[in-house]
Amino acid sequence: MDMVYLALAGLFWLLPVALVKGCERLQRPQARP
Repeated sequence: MDMVYLALAGLFWLLPVALVKGCERLQRPQARP
């Protein structure tokens, strides 16, 4: 069951990060300095 727990934990940890990056990209399509 450890593998399942790690997989779920990793998924729930990466989901918000990807969501935030996607939102930032949509808000600022030209965010190049």
